[in-house]
Amino acid sequence: MSVKPLCKSPQEMGSFTGKEYKAKFFKSVQKLAKKHSSQETAAPFFLDTEAKLKDGAGFLLLFGKMNAWKKHAKDTAPKSEALRGYCFVTTAEDGSLLLSLMPVAGKLKSKESLIQKELKKVIAPGKVQISVLKGDFVDNDALEAAIEAMEDAPDTGDDDETPESEASETAPNAATAPTAPAKEEATKTPMTAQELANNFKGIGDQFKTVHGGVHNADDVKALFKTVAKWQKHYELLEAGVKAKLAPHAEQMKKYMEGTQQMLRADHVLDGDIDKVVDIVTKFADNHDEGLKQQALALLKNIEKIGKSLNASDILEQVDELRGLLA
Repeated sequence: MSVKPLCKSPQEMGSFTGKEYKAKFFKSVQKLAKKHSSQETAAPFFLDTEAKLKDGAGFLLLFGKMNAWKKHAKDTAPKSEALRGYCFVTTAEDGSLLLSLMPVAGKLKSKESLIQKELKKVIAPGKVQISVLKGDFVDNDALEAAIEAMEDAPDTGDDDETPESEASETAPNAATAPTAPAKEEATKTPMTAQELANNFKGIGDQFKTVHGGVHNADDVKALFKTVAKWQKHYELLEAGVKAKLAPHAEQMKKYMEGTQQMLRADHVLDGDIDKVVDIVTKFADNHDEGLKQQALALLKNIEKIGKSLNASDILEQVDELRGLLA
């Protein structure tokens, strides 16, 4: 499960208030901690200290399933007091939640003191800390596509509406927040080694079907969840039993890598096809040669990915769109 951003899209900023954000921020960080607790499992984030919210408040730090924010973040980060990248949550020495930011781009990349100052406006000291990590972090489309494919973290009902000042009295101790999923999972019966072995062939067949022919995004997302579930239950096995299934686990890693590649390809294809359709519409009006070459370049990339996925439906779209540019 992953987290939905508190403000769903850039178009909703004008109706979203800083008061509403402040009331829900801590709970949102707690949810993030449950699934995104390391660099390997980091989630996308976007931070803007000059956000145009309904009540004039400026600080906005969003994270989780950020597909609706992706273009806005890339456009805004270099121009405003903003930052984008990836983040994860661990527990600090004092028991508070430590939100670590892995910055990819933005004017705030070297202004951690300003970020810390703005954070104090939305969260009580000692509950959440922010650390801006040093390093050459880059965009990871495969990671983002995988997160978009994850299920949403369940809402916690009216608790999300509790003002931050009241939440400090009723919320669980921050130090224990990241371990909450383990308590939930303990109530579920893990799959046995035999069950994992039995499921292995079916997953392999599912991968071959999805990878070797026409598929839709839902098929790939379903496969991703199935492989992730198998891997999670494999990690719960005793060491001796895990050793016997080690070859299966290695193959499952390949299935996961292949699935992530398909998720990334589908993500790229959807965006590029939309771009081509827009360009073709404009080209129909004025037959501009520059527009035509731009569309043909995109179609070449789409065709390359389509062939690698054996996606005949995509290749048919490429032919149709090329025909409209003739």
